[in-house]
Order: sequence, then C-alpha cells, then structure tokens
Amino acid sequence: MTAAASPAKKYPGPEHSVTVENAKLAQKSKDYLRNGCRLLERTTIPGMRIDHITTEDVNALSFSGSAYNVNCALKTLRRMLNLAQEWG
Repeated sequence: MTAAASPAKKYPGPEHSVTVENAKLAQKSKDYLRNGCRLLERTTIPGMRIDHITTEDVNALSFSGSAYNVNCALKTLRRMLNLAQEWG
C-alpha cells in the first residue's frame, strides 16, 4: 500500500509568526522565535519547500552577528520543521 503524496509545503515564514503569537509561551520565548524568523528570512530557506531542506542547506547557512544569532535561527528552524511534521 502506498501513501498519497502530500501537497508541497513551503517554509512557514509569516504564518509561523502568527503561530508564535498564539502559542502559550513566555514573552521572552516569543521574542526569541520572532528574532529567529527575522534571521531566517534573510537566507535561502524561505524559498524552499520544507521537504527539500537538507542538512547541507542548514550547514551552509550563515548569519551576521554573534553565536547567539546562529543558535536563535537554528532553534527557530528546528521548531518550524517539528511543527510542520506534527501538522502533517
């Protein structure tokens, strides 16, 4: 038995910020994720389908500023990918 192909899903982008606003998270967590979204918007990730984002794509990302920015963006991306997986 084969599963039906799921529709193409793109990087959540602005929709994720709505999810962040509605989430039951502390304000600092919301600010952190919003900053991560801002950092990711400046990369090639927003133009990609979620199922096409590879480890190589993530490893090729670079962010200005400190290691905080890198960690923030990667944590946000990880959250987005986990939510996409949860939502099917």
